[in-house]
Amino acid sequence: MIVRITYDDSRTEIFRTDELTDAKSLGEHNLLTNYELKMDEIAHDSLWLEMYWYDAAPAYREGLAKGEIPVAHRRIGWRFLLIDKSEIEHVEEVFLDNVLVTWREGGQLVFGALFNKQERLYYSEASHASISRKAVLLRNYLARKHPELANDPDALCELIGYPPEAFASMAAHESFEIKKEQRHREDEGK
Repeated sequence: MIVRITYDDSRTEIFRTDELTDAKSLGEHNLLTNYELKMDEIAHDSLWLEMYWYDAAPAYREGLAKGEIPVAHRRIGWRFLLIDKSEIEHVEEVFLDNVLVTWREGGQLVFGALFNKQERLYYSEASHASISRKAVLLRNYLARKHPELANDPDALCELIGYPPEAFASMAAHESFEIKKEQRHREDEGK
């Protein structure tokens, strides 16, 4: 796994999980490593990567019936601070394996992983559309799909991973552009 973070001063940091230098740090019998990128904590001014490992010690086979499969035990590994409080306001983008999962919009960080999920599920427009365009269209779609939320813009923004202030900062302009393009298509059709 590769986590790439870009900052407003053009600095880029890259974290790679495939370059562990000492396998013993995970236990002598590690057969599987589990990584968690704690995206939920970025709203609390930090980004952590947590690592667990699965202990597959030969002793776990002892006393098992013939054909019974032993269970590897999940063990606590390490916690790595990738972004701390002093850096969070300067973060522009976070990529996970070259997929944009967080970005700054209107001065706030957007939970892009949630946005990307909703986009994959519900967005059906041209593939060259900007994130801003997709966000407005996706939010409008979800307002129609969930009429009980139509009058709750904060809840709709939460569904796509956008802080309401970040959405508002770009939505007015983007909505104007969408309407302008629709009028242009209508005029061409006359």
